[in-house]
Amino acid sequence: MAPHSADGSSENVLSGGRFGDALARSPGALLLAVRIDRLPGIRAERGEATAEKLVRSLARALSLRWGHPLGRLSADMLGILLPKEAGASAAAEAQGLRDFLRRQFRFTVSVGAAFVRDARLEEAIADGEKTMLGASGEAGPEPVLGDGAGRRSAAASSLAERYQRLSLLNRVAVELFSKEGLEESLAAAGHVILALTGAKYLSISQDGAGGIRLRHRHGDKEFTEERMAEAEGRLIAQVRQDRSPFWLVSRRAGLHGTPILGGRGGASAEGVLVTGYPRGEPPDADAVRLLSDIALLLHNAFAVDSSLRQQKTLAAVTEQSADPIVLMDLEGRVSAWSRGARETFGFPPEKALGRRIAEFLIPPDQQEHCERVWAEASRKGLAREFECLLWTIDAQAVPVEATLTRIEDERGRPFAMVAVMRDISRRREIERLRTEFVNMVSHDLRTPLTSIRGFAETMVENWKDFDEEQKKHYLGIIERESKRLGRLVNDFLDVAKLEAGGARIRRGPVDLAALSARVAETFQAQAGGVGIELAFEEGLPPVPADADQVQRVLVNLLGNALKYSPEKGVVRVLGRRAGDDAEVTVEDQGPGIDEAGLKRLFEKFYRAGDPLTRRLPGTGLGLYIAKTLVEAHGGRIRAQSGPGKGTRFSFTLPLAVPEGG
Repeated sequence: MAPHSADGSSENVLSGGRFGDALARSPGALLLAVRIDRLPGIRAERGEATAEKLVRSLARALSLRWGHPLGRLSADMLGILLPKEAGASAAAEAQGLRDFLRRQFRFTVSVGAAFVRDARLEEAIADGEKTMLGASGEAGPEPVLGDGAGRRSAAASSLAERYQRLSLLNRVAVELFSKEGLEESLAAAGHVILALTGAKYLSISQDGAGGIRLRHRHGDKEFTEERMAEAEGRLIAQVRQDRSPFWLVSRRAGLHGTPILGGRGGASAEGVLVTGYPRGEPPDADAVRLLSDIALLLHNAFAVDSSLRQQKTLAAVTEQSADPIVLMDLEGRVSAWSRGARETFGFPPEKALGRRIAEFLIPPDQQEHCERVWAEASRKGLAREFECLLWTIDAQAVPVEATLTRIEDERGRPFAMVAVMRDISRRREIERLRTEFVNMVSHDLRTPLTSIRGFAETMVENWKDFDEEQKKHYLGIIERESKRLGRLVNDFLDVAKLEAGGARIRRGPVDLAALSARVAETFQAQAGGVGIELAFEEGLPPVPADADQVQRVLVNLLGNALKYSPEKGVVRVLGRRAGDDAEVTVEDQGPGIDEAGLKRLFEKFYRAGDPLTRRLPGTGLGLYIAKTLVEAHGGRIRAQSGPGKGTRFSFTLPLAVPEGG
């Protein structure tokens, strides 16, 4: 072997393969392995050129002491092959080399020693994959350095390596997890990964529902050429298939793929980390281990990103839901309060978060029922579709239907409860109206039918026994009840017609004063002592409307007013111009309607009033029909009232045909 030059240049340092040949020709010889402890960190901070300069300096220092073969075991490690006769003093040789370098070389080094006795060691060194022998805890077949000082030095070196490796990984982790978005995090971490590994190119891919997709790419342009892109695609496919690192080399460059493993025990490849090296030299064992650790960090970053996306999606769905959704801990304290919960119960988040629902949401008479449901959900994991009453911020009871679900972590341990509720006030009201409708139909339809049938049968059986006055009386009752029955049937038919296709309007000029007078005249005979007064503004122009439908509105309003007015009371019908509209008002002196009744007055089948007024005949459809007809004309209808103050109904109709009408 040619002697080394004085400057220790790399040309006089044997490559891994050539040095392996020398080992093969030297059975029983002693190998001393030397490594600069801080070299990976120096390379990351100051670059490859500085690191290579340090290795040459180390080689120059070694050549000053020994003339034995000097070779390169890896990018960071040099080896000296001592002849067979030196084997007996291996420990002394290693310690002597360490002492010499401590004086001649200003950087801390690790020195290991091992006998060359089998092919396994020779192959490991020839491939450049062996790390420190006897100093890093990965000794060859017969580590020497048996003295206590050597072991302490090796242990200290191993701890220093681990500390440095963790420091480097910490830099990657800081970049990965300190940014808001994954793309931004990968871009920041990518620069650090290139610096730490000495690579000139990096790409990070992730498996998804649509297959593998590139999440980040950075580095020299030569790696993005079509030929290298095709090679990278093959590399990624191989790494995903084998779930293990893979090295792919071309004439000018090499690509190293590291699997990003996920699933239980790393059972699946959820991505690939690719690094590129321009000279086609594979990363050494330290770099491969570092890449594997970085891949684990990337797996965690993917998991955090996925979790954040799921949380944002769930939060968006929860926030947009009209139904109340409440997340609680196992003690019932609120940790999430959705928009639906705010709108249904009225409590702002600051008055709900952190409080137990029993303190502000559950009425005292519902506590026991809700505790039983909570216990069932805690035991079974789910309590489905139970009903209860909950409080609003103004102490109003809201009926809700709810599902309570226990939430568990990945180990099956419960940590929260979520309640998904639905306000069933409307459903309860519909059920009530349906019950009232059935009762009304069975009563109001049966009553006139019973009267008609009874008097008709009586007249058939006793016709000859009745005088003319009795016959007229009974026939009058039959006629009156027939008209009443007809009105009931017409109400149902009108509602069905309006809801099926809306009101068909046949417009023509309608004189509201004259029409109101005709309607009042028809009611005068059956007013029962109640007076009807009309007062219309002079010069009120006619409105373009359907006369029959407007008459129906007036009939319903005036009929209601007369029905609820006291004996000798007065019903007033007023008319005036109100801007671009004509306004008609019907006032009575009846018992009045409270605020809650006013809000629901125009609902279908709703009948306001106390039990006494509810005994009066009616379907609860008249005002609903009036509202529908007025709005079909482009007008509005409203009611003003109060207990004991009578009721005032006003509706408007436009003086000109509205657009589209």
